[in-house]
Amino acid sequence: MHTGLNTVIVCVLLSFLGISCKKEVADRHPAVIFLSPSEGRLIDLAVDTSVFVKAVISDDNNITLIDVSIVDKDFNGVMPSYQFNPNTAEYTLGFEYLIEGAGIEGGDYYIGIRAEDGTNIKRAYRSIEIKALQSEPDALIILSGGQDHIVIDRFNPLLERENTFTVVSDYAASAISPSGNILYIAGRYLSNLTALNITTGEAIWDIPEMINPPNHNRNCLYINGDIFVSFYNEFIRGYNEQGGITTASPLYPGEHAGNIVFQDNLILAVIDDPAAGTSSLITFHYGAGTRKQSLPVQFDVIKLIPSGDRDVIIIGNTKNENKGTLKIFNVFTGILTSCADMEAEAMAASAYGANKIFISSENGLYLLDVEYNSLDLIKETGDYQVLNYEPWLDALFAVRGNSIEALDIPSMDIIKTMSFSEQVLNIHSAYSPKKQ
Repeated sequence: MHTGLNTVIVCVLLSFLGISCKKEVADRHPAVIFLSPSEGRLIDLAVDTSVFVKAVISDDNNITLIDVSIVDKDFNGVMPSYQFNPNTAEYTLGFEYLIEGAGIEGGDYYIGIRAEDGTNIKRAYRSIEIKALQSEPDALIILSGGQDHIVIDRFNPLLERENTFTVVSDYAASAISPSGNILYIAGRYLSNLTALNITTGEAIWDIPEMINPPNHNRNCLYINGDIFVSFYNEFIRGYNEQGGITTASPLYPGEHAGNIVFQDNLILAVIDDPAAGTSSLITFHYGAGTRKQSLPVQFDVIKLIPSGDRDVIIIGNTKNENKGTLKIFNVFTGILTSCADMEAEAMAASAYGANKIFISSENGLYLLDVEYNSLDLIKETGDYQVLNYEPWLDALFAVRGNSIEALDIPSMDIIKTMSFSEQVLNIHSAYSPKKQ
């Protein structure tokens, strides 16, 4: 058989028809070669405001997109990415990745480069270590307002008002970032979730309102690295400081979400079903968003406070009995145990150190010691709507209507009374870099 000769004849014939016999070569993935930073480079945020990123990206086709991001050990983005569209087969990337004021925590991270050619994708990573900018509390942020606006006041350590700005929103909850420079406000009907610069009041990012408000219930925010948010009847989500979604869990039809907390890599949320008249404690896996367990309860939750490695202290009120009830819930085992009961309804609560909690009621102000399972009346005057213990001032700030009483610890004497023109909504601490 003349196989080789036959092949030559076929190719000659096909060449007249403009058809090539050349073997098809599959497109290859883009190649990424990191030139900077060096592996394991230390970035000290007290000195460095950026890191220089340089790499050579090549391909047999034009490179359509290059995305550069800083990600954590789980490959979740921790700040906005940079994108480039070279449309060439080889491209040398070089730019300063700004990280100043990002509020990032110290630890190990990666600079990730994703290159695409329209068909294939290549990801490459270079490890870096970030030394966080040390910060300390230096101001109180106090929110007050009405149905269509929120007034945000900044007070110095002497409790003197420094500046004020107003945002258009109603109110469901608020929280402040670990870096102390981003204020998150969740609206009830007029707005959804907004991240504000704590100094200027300008919006950094926001999430559009839902099609069918309300957007949120009270106490729908919790900060622990991520900001965890329970949306009224849609889902539960986690966001990083740049607004990127880190976890998501849908709610079932008819479910309404409220109080939320993060403990032992699990999200604990209070879920109500108004049609059925039931309430449940439901845990969700962080990241995957799947449900771990559900426990029906016979009380309304006022506050969730993490305690230890796996426990959450629940301050609530028994349904239809107008009495406070204090429980301990283990998020790992799903076991709920009783801690103490109150003769009057609990109104507000604040953690005091690792194992103690201040609780207000119409009968007065109480101190719960979780370790010794004791509940003591420490101040006969109570009915505070908001409590917030600030360790850096060693004072308990107690809200009654349009005023705040700063209470000395442990005497509970009033240090100062702060007055506002409208209902006080919440109190936070703002942070600034430590002076070197």
